[in-house]
Parts: sequence; C-alpha cells; structure tokens
Amino acid sequence: FFLSQIDQLLTASNVAVVAASRAFDAKYDARLSNRDWELSIDLGQLDWQAEVAPLLRDWGVDEKGLERETKALLTNPRNLAVFSDMLLRGFVSIGKTQQDLTREYLYVCVRGDPALGDAAMNGLEQIAQEMLNRRSMEVARERVAISVELENALQSAAVIQLTETGKIEFTH
Repeated sequence: FFLSQIDQLLTASNVAVVAASRAFDAKYDARLSNRDWELSIDLGQLDWQAEVAPLLRDWGVDEKGLERETKALLTNPRNLAVFSDMLLRGFVSIGKTQQDLTREYLYVCVRGDPALGDAAMNGLEQIAQEMLNRRSMEVARERVAISVELENALQSAAVIQLTETGKIEFTH
C-alpha cells in the first residue's frame, strides 16, 4: 500500500519523498531492494547512555540489573519497542538473544492476552510452518486456517500485517 502511494507522489512535481524501513527489509524485501533509492541513511543503533538508559529509568526499570547482552539488544529500536510492550504488561524481559526476546514477547503479549491466547499461538505456528514450507516471508491468507476474527486480533496486536498483495507477514 505505502509503495503505491510513494509511486504516486514521485510523479508530482516539487515533491520530495522520504520513506523509512528496517535495514533487513531494505536489503531482503524485493519490493524495497529492487528499487533505486536516491539516498539511503543508516540510523544505526540507539546510544545506550544517551537514549536507552534514560527511557528505562523513566519506565521504572533499573538498567543496572540488566545483563550486558540484554542491554545490547535494547539498542535496537525494534527490540526496545518489543521490550516496552512487555513492560506495559508488567513483564521485564531478561532475554539475552533476539530469539529470547521474541519468545518472551509471544508468551507475554500473545499467549497472555485473553483476546489471543493459545488460539493465536496455534495460528502463528500455522503461518510460520506455511512460510517454511514455501520458503517465503509471506503467505496467502487462504493457506492458513485462522478465523477472520483471529487474523484481525493479530493485526491489531501488531504481530502480523498484510502486504500490498493481501498476504500475511510477521511484523517482527
């Protein structure tokens, strides 16, 4: 959806378009990597002392109690957002790897959400298995047996999203 909007804006005169994406998506998502971007700026990781630690203190988290590996994870903006989501639900992550953080997120924010729970976890497993089988980062909605209500709830929880072509992909 947003790429078609960008394409429309690029045809207008005196219009500059600024778009943002994760470095991973810019490199591996063909819809982005196949485009000719005039300029690309890598924002890099967040600064622990200047940006992350003050946020954690504001959130009531004692950053001194976090492991070195966890601190390194939290300098990634996406990981910090995931950490924040869990914190809002009363859980302080102790994950040391990206996989730990994701596992904790799924346990706390998906399985622990009464609107999602085990049904959502089963649906996510179906989606992941279909992606593995097809060796794709997206899957047609018809290929997974989840209800429209569950799909909408997972979208509202920002766990999955729809591509421009209406396929399901994970947000993390």
